[in-house]
Amino acid sequence: MQKNGLIEGKDYTVRYFNNGVSATVAMIENDKKSIIAKQALAKLNVAADWACDQSRMLVEQKALTTYSKIIKEYVPAPIFYDEENYIMVREAAPRSSSMWKEQLLKGVLDFSVAEKAAQALSAIHNRTAGDRQVAEEFKEIKFFYDLRIEPYIETVVKVHPQLKEHADRIVDRLMNQKIALVHGDYSPKNILVDQDRLYVLDLEVSHYGNPAFDLAFFTNHFVLKAVKNSRWYNAYLTMLDFIAQSYLKAIEFADAKEFEHEAVQILAYHMLARIDGKSPAEYITDSLDKDIVRAVAFKIIEQDSSCYDDVISELAAVLRKSKKY
Repeated sequence: MQKNGLIEGKDYTVRYFNNGVSATVAMIENDKKSIIAKQALAKLNVAADWACDQSRMLVEQKALTTYSKIIKEYVPAPIFYDEENYIMVREAAPRSSSMWKEQLLKGVLDFSVAEKAAQALSAIHNRTAGDRQVAEEFKEIKFFYDLRIEPYIETVVKVHPQLKEHADRIVDRLMNQKIALVHGDYSPKNILVDQDRLYVLDLEVSHYGNPAFDLAFFTNHFVLKAVKNSRWYNAYLTMLDFIAQSYLKAIEFADAKEFEHEAVQILAYHMLARIDGKSPAEYITDSLDKDIVRAVAFKIIEQDSSCYDDVISELAAVLRKSKKY
């Protein structure tokens, strides 16, 4: 960092973060500046055997640059990329910021944060839809396959082979439809909150593809938290509905009803993936919780549910009947 002039002098501190699955992340700071250095791991920190090319860090650097042009107020500024060592350097969010996921798990549901998160996602999708330059820059989908399709959907199909025909159609659309720039990891874990500002992080799975993936991936986290903290399930599901409708009302690149149908079907696989995939949600450990998630996901697929109202109604009904609730 000193060699590249990113941090001056010898009086600086390095603090490593230990919650990363796909990268080693450190904050480097002195009395003048704070930066984040992120180096991609060749093998992800999960129990399953899950490897991915480290050059995906360059994708994150490029995506952060694109995001900075569209939603500058919602992302940290990109600074530098070390191609030899797969290290991406960016502005650090303030120390006072906190992970939105942690707030949500504590039952702190701030709808102004949810509104900004939905606005940021729809803005990226709207502004990049049909953009040939962005499509060319992010045409590589290898990392998306390695980090999402194989460990999520294809692993789920190995556990539930009866889903293969339906899942193959989902995978085909996700891999071949080129609509807009997709984040690929848009979740409360990757959104920091600092007073009235958000910082959207972790863009290494970015690619030009089907943005229904992002809406499904994002909303899944509210499904899971409703199951985990079922005493607050109504609040989580209200926020889920608020996010989905805020996003769907804002999109300009697709018919909202058709898009919602696709997102809901993809959502079912995200739900199953966080139970039976390579990256299970660490807070869904109770066997009853897992059964609830599976039951609702299968109902979405079997009934070809087309809207978030169907998901919310089904999940609420299952939670009310469960012994846990």
